[in-house]
Amino acid sequence: MRYPAVILLTSLVIIQAGEACCKSIEEYIGEAESKQHSGNISEAVRIMQEALREYPDNPALLGYLGGFTGMQAGTAFESGDMNMAGELTTKAFELLDRAVEIDGNNIIALLNRGMMGINVPEFFGRLRQGVDDLEKLMTLRKPDKDGKRDTMYLTELGLLATGYDKLGEQKKAYDLWKKIIDLAPGTPFAEQADQKLKNYMTSGDHQAKTRKTLAGDVPVVAELTEKLEKDPENPELLYELAMAYGNVADKGYDERIYEDTTFMTNIAFEVVNLLDKAVKLAPDKVKYRLASGISSVMMPFFVNRLERGMGDLIVVLESDAPDDLKAEARYWLGYAYYKKATTEWVKVISDYPKTEAAAMTFGRLLPPLKHFDRAMYSDPCVIIDFILGFRDELPPQTSVWIEDAQGNFVKTVYVSGFSGYAKEKQVNLPKWSKSSEYADVDGVTAASIDLGHHLYVWDLNDSKGNRVKPATYTVKVETS
Repeated sequence: MRYPAVILLTSLVIIQAGEACCKSIEEYIGEAESKQHSGNISEAVRIMQEALREYPDNPALLGYLGGFTGMQAGTAFESGDMNMAGELTTKAFELLDRAVEIDGNNIIALLNRGMMGINVPEFFGRLRQGVDDLEKLMTLRKPDKDGKRDTMYLTELGLLATGYDKLGEQKKAYDLWKKIIDLAPGTPFAEQADQKLKNYMTSGDHQAKTRKTLAGDVPVVAELTEKLEKDPENPELLYELAMAYGNVADKGYDERIYEDTTFMTNIAFEVVNLLDKAVKLAPDKVKYRLASGISSVMMPFFVNRLERGMGDLIVVLESDAPDDLKAEARYWLGYAYYKKATTEWVKVISDYPKTEAAAMTFGRLLPPLKHFDRAMYSDPCVIIDFILGFRDELPPQTSVWIEDAQGNFVKTVYVSGFSGYAKEKQVNLPKWSKSSEYADVDGVTAASIDLGHHLYVWDLNDSKGNRVKPATYTVKVETS
């Protein structure tokens, strides 16, 4: 997650003229770059923050600040401070998202967001967006006066190739690495691209690793994979393998996430890729089209398949499929519209938090309350009762734990599957992870809880199973 200094070049920015201030935007950027080049990233961040107070919502300044903040995240990641890395990464994306929202053609914001998108862990869900940003950047780039491309263009090609590789689009990655070699033979860019090609031929990608893991763990996956290798254009085998992967995903997170935090993400991409191939080979087969539509609308946002899935479901509705299949397609189309509505509600709360519409949105999301039956539990115990009254598209990561009056960790009562299994490799629950240091997660890690009213019971034992002494304790709940 190291973000090279090459991303921060003044020449890349189209600066908007502002009102007369103590310093111009160009002066602020020059000072910040000077600090960055000398290794003082914190001071570069401070200068950009000062500049934004004078030039609020300037996309160039937001793009630079996002890039500098991303570099801080990379440093934190390399030092092993995963909590700080996660917080800084989230902040960097917020700044870059804002810059692109204001000016969708801002080169520095697109470059920094694209670079971060392909470099951060895939569970941030930014890989597809990063590739999209870099693809757009390619359309904005112009040749030098002599018709050649500058070094930044070559750098961006390399980044885009890396993004394609991570998405499993190896043919596109291969073509771009070859293009770099053709454009700049004998240069370090060409040497790096050549090494990438060699690695490509020998090591494979994350999804290949996931396929190998599943083939070893799940007999039906192994059997179907072997058959598909012999008959790669068989749509029925593609469909059956996609369904087998889906069954694995339905079981939720487990210990394999610790070894490969992209494991479930890769399964998601594998399912849609397999179904895409099946539909392409047999476009009139309603079963494949329906499966593709359902899988796509169920996928997390970072797979970026909602519109495609809705299109597949509409094809089923307009076909001569039996009524039961049309009814299923109609249901999942409604689910897709619900997800789109949730996205709009999130925008209401994010962009207009103090309005009546925001209050109405929270009211719509408020779940029904449960009733606690005290007679079901033996004394002594502590009842932990809370509501998750808001979500975006995915169930949140949540943790519940106990601390004593001095802030010392006592016990984890519950933690969501991904964070509990990934342990120090996760960045979603920094307060819980710092407090608990993952001392007792094995027995309390469970499926992610969703929007709703939740009840937990603390039996007054600590993480080692010993009864705590009478004292004051604090129940803490963290959700991301």
